[in-house]
Amino acid sequence: MRTGDAENKYRITIPMHKLSPQKCHFCIILIILAFTNLLRGQQKFPGRPASAKKSANLELMDYRIVRFKLPQRNAQNQTVTELTPGFRFTFRYSSPNLLLKGVSHQLSGIDLYGSTQSTKEGLNLVKVNSESSFFISFHPQKDGDSYLIKMDVPTRNLAVFGNQFRVVGKIAFLTAKETAIETSRIIPLMIGENIKAGPFIFQIRELRKPDFGGDALEIVLVPDQFTADSKDNILHINFLDETGKTVRTKSKGNIKTINAQKYIYSLNINPKRVITEITYLKEKSYITVPFEVKTGFEIRTGSQIKK
Repeated sequence: MRTGDAENKYRITIPMHKLSPQKCHFCIILIILAFTNLLRGQQKFPGRPASAKKSANLELMDYRIVRFKLPQRNAQNQTVTELTPGFRFTFRYSSPNLLLKGVSHQLSGIDLYGSTQSTKEGLNLVKVNSESSFFISFHPQKDGDSYLIKMDVPTRNLAVFGNQFRVVGKIAFLTAKETAIETSRIIPLMIGENIKAGPFIFQIRELRKPDFGGDALEIVLVPDQFTADSKDNILHINFLDETGKTVRTKSKGNIKTINAQKYIYSLNINPKRVITEITYLKEKSYITVPFEVKTGFEIRTGSQIKK
């Protein structure tokens, strides 16, 4: 496992809004350290301007106070579900030059600091959450080079935030730079056949005509236990005909049933025999993007409020 270090610093400022008591919007200054490692190796040709590449960028899209359903121990030492307040931060990370596969909870982190009073030296900030008390999720977007990341931070100490608080953290992204391809033998395209490519095994569970689209065949695959446990490492599955010619393959997602996880692919032709190529992460590699959020709010009252 390898981790990277952030190089470029970006500062994004959203001016403070004057707000009614019913709607408190916040002034946000987001300091972001983002990766541009790929720019290091950019080649410059004599007599020609170097082509500009888009750099990676992290944005804070939204944050709000929410309530989480979390298991808690009651007075009788029983596990019950309680509504716990906290914050949800939604980030968007643009990575035009690097494919990302996911995020690591273990290598990521977020700390909240609240302030109820100021001193001569400045704000008196107090940490209000533990380092491990957060949840993180990763959502690739349709444009192919941006990702939404949600960080949920439960805390029962909302009162200590006052009118100022700070958020300091980092997001560790799993990259897909270290990849390898495993290839199966030629097998007949029949229900019940096993596809074995390296350590990965799928069984062909269904062969059917797609309900929509112009493809000729839809394949439903069911992984064995090892392959199911390794699903986050599998990047692509492609099919070839028995001559080695690539068959246009589209992933149609996967569904989880009570008995099995099913992966669905559609092919533009209906070959009798196929070769399967599985591209996977050979070695996990991470990049870490630190961030800091500084927030505050101002309230308008009475005649200052626009109708």
